[in-house]
Amino acid sequence: MVIVSVALVPALCLLAVVSARALWLRVSSKASRKPVFPGPSPLPIVGNILPSERVWITLSAIGEKYGRVEERHALSRLIPNSPPVGPIFSLKLLSTPVLVVNSSTAARDLFELRSANYANRPLPKIVQMAGFDRGVALEHDPARLRLGRKVMHSVIQPRVIVEFRDRIQHYLAIYLKYMIESPDRFVQHAKLLLAGVTLEMSHGYEISGPNDVYLGQAEILVKNFSQASYAGGHLVNWLPFLSYLPAWLPGMGFKRMARQWREHYDRVAGEAFDYAKSEITDGTARPSMVQKALADMSQDGIPEDIVKYSAAQVYSGGADTTASTIIAFILMMVRHPEVQSRAQAEIDTVTGHTRLPAFADRAQLPYVDAVLAEVLRVLPPIPAILRQPENDDIYEGRLIPKGTMMIENIWGMLHDRNVYPEPAAFRPERWLKADKQDIRHPLNVAFGFGRRICPGRLLAEELAFTAIALLLSSFDISCAHDDNGDPIVPAPEQTNGSIIFPLPFRCHIRPRNDRAQERVEEFIRAHT
Repeated sequence: MVIVSVALVPALCLLAVVSARALWLRVSSKASRKPVFPGPSPLPIVGNILPSERVWITLSAIGEKYGRVEERHALSRLIPNSPPVGPIFSLKLLSTPVLVVNSSTAARDLFELRSANYANRPLPKIVQMAGFDRGVALEHDPARLRLGRKVMHSVIQPRVIVEFRDRIQHYLAIYLKYMIESPDRFVQHAKLLLAGVTLEMSHGYEISGPNDVYLGQAEILVKNFSQASYAGGHLVNWLPFLSYLPAWLPGMGFKRMARQWREHYDRVAGEAFDYAKSEITDGTARPSMVQKALADMSQDGIPEDIVKYSAAQVYSGGADTTASTIIAFILMMVRHPEVQSRAQAEIDTVTGHTRLPAFADRAQLPYVDAVLAEVLRVLPPIPAILRQPENDDIYEGRLIPKGTMMIENIWGMLHDRNVYPEPAAFRPERWLKADKQDIRHPLNVAFGFGRRICPGRLLAEELAFTAIALLLSSFDISCAHDDNGDPIVPAPEQTNGSIIFPLPFRCHIRPRNDRAQERVEEFIRAHT
């Protein structure tokens, strides 16, 4: 979140903005006499000061301190010495009112049961300047969003994913091949796996390998997208008028950065789209989102630019989230060898040591499925999502004014100690008997809520589960050692941004035995 530097803004302009915003809030809401949500008192002018790094952890801690008074009292009667809870609390960042939602129950009540009012994601100014609002992930116009999601659903519905399963097996085989040849590059291999699958499904493009030119450009796009969509990281998001100031003023470097991001986004999206169109013209196109959308465009009335940018965001907004989950799984296996052994035993029982597991085995591998769920809970790839109500709303007697910035704190929900005892502990057994329809199940939280739920959830689950099962069946994952021979146990910490990864760590990844390596080699020969 932003660390405010007042020197960047003329004091009179800032005071005018704050005063105008406060006046608007007082007179605009018909329900202004309703109680508001509690929260820490803001400082004059600058509001609440939050860290710029991993703010979701701070928001979770604040929520525990500023829980609703009556709810704390009710909980203390039931559970003596229980910590306070903060399902929703308020902040002010400069002149912007903010509500933080730390509870999956409250998120369901608002973002699913009242989804029509909360379908919009606020557009951070830097996102608009960079052009990332063009595409499904951050599209603000409801009509264009519906069309974009329709385009995306052409390849991510369950019945359509089946049509791509052979190609998914192809990329999984390449992934295993690289994991045998250079296991120390496990981060790059996970990203390559997801890049291969998503670029083929979106554009029909088959990457040539780790040094593929388009792959490199797509990775830059992901990095730029993550930095831009992390709303709190840019002062211009909270003081949009800064975007109109001359670029030569001190502190205006964000304008140059946004322009570069926009130019790169246009170039990458355009080149990929043109590639797909040329393949269609030549009659050599593989099935893909672009291919299907262009074939149906005339009857569906979908503008070409919606197809182009929605297809680009299949990769920029989706590939890294699943890669992050696979890398987080490896981290958790390094830290929890007992979990790894139990999961491997379950797989061996199902496969009989005669084959590698497949996605079709998921129902017979409940512990492996529980491992995936717990990885998503402890190290979610998307820590928070922004929302914005279209109209005034009342939730449990308290006012949510129209236009309020709302932070859907996914990380905080998944680490709520009142829902998940000892939330920092990695315990897959939590989910062995859990109801997958329960709103508190990680698979129902990590992908968001309501109309803004991740449209690629089913594909992400399939890829993550299958990759995890294949890794468990084929490899032993263990700690690296220092120069004294002592194990190096990596910390379960993550990077910053709107899509986050485990911090870099070292480990050892080796085939479990000769027979396991033979099965991998057979799989590679069969699918490449």
